[in-house]
Amino acid sequence: MTTDLHAAIAALWLSSGLDEKFRQHWTNENSAEHLTLNDAQAGPNTPWPYCVYSIMPNSVVNRMSGDGPTDKHEHRMHFCRFTIHARQTTAKSAKEMAAMLAEEVVRVFGGHPSSSPQSMEGVIQSTLSTDQGMRTETTSYSWLLDYEFLMESSVAYA
Repeated sequence: MTTDLHAAIAALWLSSGLDEKFRQHWTNENSAEHLTLNDAQAGPNTPWPYCVYSIMPNSVVNRMSGDGPTDKHEHRMHFCRFTIHARQTTAKSAKEMAAMLAEEVVRVFGGHPSSSPQSMEGVIQSTLSTDQGMRTETTSYSWLLDYEFLMESSVAYA
């Protein structure tokens, strides 16, 4: 289910230290009330940098039976986009900041040439399909990371 993927992404984001990797660049005193990972859109006044993710409709790849007459499984492909939003700082350009944080996300969720993806509950395969940056304003930059997450789940068919 898609709700399982939301929970798995949020849990891995926190357990991997990605939250801290973003927060270390925040200077806002009230930053504790904001999230570094946002579902669909960031809240008002969210400090930069931050990440927004969206899960697109999924599709059933296959269904199969298991050992018993009621043991049924299915594989679903979930498409997910992470968009990292960064602004220029005194130390780094917006592009450098976005690229650096995108690399950290890729190290965790998969697609980095020097590391395997970290384990995510219910996900049996993680594939990075888009890794692209783009300037959004004079002092801001966004980095898009599109993933395909293959999930296995037990299902009950009537």
